[in-house]
Amino acid sequence: MYDFSYSAQKIRLGGMRLYAADPGLYWASAPATDDGLAFSLETAVYLELRRRRKTGRLGDVAMLKLPSGKEVDFIEGDAVLGEASSLVQVCLDLERESTRKREVSALQEAMARFDARESAIVTLDEEKTLETPEGVIHILPAWKWLLR
Repeated sequence: MYDFSYSAQKIRLGGMRLYAADPGLYWASAPATDDGLAFSLETAVYLELRRRRKTGRLGDVAMLKLPSGKEVDFIEGDAVLGEASSLVQVCLDLERESTRKREVSALQEAMARFDARESAIVTLDEEKTLETPEGVIHILPAWKWLLR
């Protein structure tokens, strides 16, 4: 998966994240740790976003690096047209204040940049709706997000 950019050159030369076609492949060669669980959750969300996108074009699901240095795990849309149809963060839980602040502030900045009214944070089991000046952030358990 590539970084979201308006520039084809930046997409080609930018950083890239790799996801296995099957989240279970990670567990075949790695110990069961929280980091592994977080990566598997992120992989499952990525695969679902790719499944939902019918075009299969390069860059229609990407990672977004914001000017402030913050990152949004997934932006779904058309980089050429500068359109974002959804913004999604993935984390195991939002119990720690620092984690919650990091995930929410990145989404708020991205929502303001793309004039998005809604975004989502996918977690293992938390569910809540946050009203922010930029719009609504839905915090959803993975099972519920996957069934949408």
